[in-house]
Amino acid sequence: MSDVAERPPIVFLTIDSLRRDEVGCYGDRGVDYDLTPEIDSLAADGVRFDTAISNAPNTLFSFLATLTSTYPLAKKGNTAGRPAVAEELSDAGYRTAGFHSNPFLSRHYGFHRGFDVYHDFTDGSGDGDDDGESSLTNRFFEVLNRTLHRSPLLHEYAKETKNYFTPPYTRAGPINDAATEHLRNVDFDDPQFVWVHYMDAHHPYLPTGKYRELPFLPDISPVRTVDLAAKIDLVKHPEYDGARASVSERDVADLRALYRAQVKRTDDAVGEIVAELKRQGIYEEACIVIASDHGDEFLEHGSLGHSPQLYDELIHVPFIVKPPAEYDTVDAIEDLTAYLDIGPTFLDLAGTSAPDEMEGQSFLDALENGKTEREAVISEYANSGKRITSRRTLEWKYILDDYHDREELFDLTTDSTEQTDCSTDRPEVLESFRDAVRERMSHEEFDTDASFDDDVDEEMRQQLEDLGYL
Repeated sequence: MSDVAERPPIVFLTIDSLRRDEVGCYGDRGVDYDLTPEIDSLAADGVRFDTAISNAPNTLFSFLATLTSTYPLAKKGNTAGRPAVAEELSDAGYRTAGFHSNPFLSRHYGFHRGFDVYHDFTDGSGDGDDDGESSLTNRFFEVLNRTLHRSPLLHEYAKETKNYFTPPYTRAGPINDAATEHLRNVDFDDPQFVWVHYMDAHHPYLPTGKYRELPFLPDISPVRTVDLAAKIDLVKHPEYDGARASVSERDVADLRALYRAQVKRTDDAVGEIVAELKRQGIYEEACIVIASDHGDEFLEHGSLGHSPQLYDELIHVPFIVKPPAEYDTVDAIEDLTAYLDIGPTFLDLAGTSAPDEMEGQSFLDALENGKTEREAVISEYANSGKRITSRRTLEWKYILDDYHDREELFDLTTDSTEQTDCSTDRPEVLESFRDAVRERMSHEEFDTDASFDDDVDEEMRQQLEDLGYL
């Protein structure tokens, strides 16, 4: 067996906000159009995980679990004091590279640790590939935003108007340009780990060019696009309790269509990376992993985008592994998998052991035998003094929620969309799950009074606000 086969290239492609039910191989497509042929092709060559659960409903905490294999609230800070998957791979002899444009994944939060190459596009470099943005436009809307800041309603519309002309993230095109250039120049005689994160499916949903011509996308004007984008944030704004009632069925349908156009854009980007791996003659030997950090909401539980909730539209995510060709894999795995488990699996694939500080478990053997050893997944989130935690098995979901001052229990075997709280009907199940969640919480050190934007500079604060995090 060659060194490449013993320590295969690992290509980790993550997609912000991608819902499981938009990926064709899961058979639950909501539109008569093939949105994800590239992802589906990888699934056909690999393994589809049917019950993959993100350990958080937002990017920062999801990637804390993914790239450190520790629970999001396990430590007081972000990446500090946690192991780093990239560092462990580097110690095992891998060359490591990352490409992203999400401020939560920036050096400020420590996600660059262990990467030899880290293309952090959060400064906006490389954006504007097809939009003709200008610094004058940026300056105009910065002034307008400051002027209207005292009115949250007007401020949201000004913000989303600016976003329409200058998106708050770098699109997939420039991200792929940097990633494919890297792939063309590395020496695959050395083991390689390449992580690429795409933001295009994150709100605001701003399809451009050919992605505005897709057959399922209605004619949505720029003014309407801005209006819809503003509604996503207004629904979550504490001063606008009536915003939810103002969102019509047509609004939701149009938002979903815009979102799907961005899913299609991202799938095309995945195809470009796969094509490059095939050109390099590396596709067969490579382990290629597709993952979404979390999903997005379309009023299933009263909100849009991704709010502090732990229902399955946010945490039951698409997850696909195309291992090296030598693996005799199953087609799909129904057992539970947590994002905590990704890092230890990468290290197992690299021929090294995960450090004791990592809390996940490798699922490498499951690729061939179809069975994981996970009985439950804990997901969690905290910000500004409040927290929410869930425990999910194949049959049940329990949620302890400070934000709404409640606890909920759902029987997933009869209520997969989590519409009927059965906590009063099944007190014995409720007590068991509550005890397990409280046991998990007793080991956590995270400062739940901290806020996402603590100690960030003004530029990053603006990026976080433009993406709807603040």
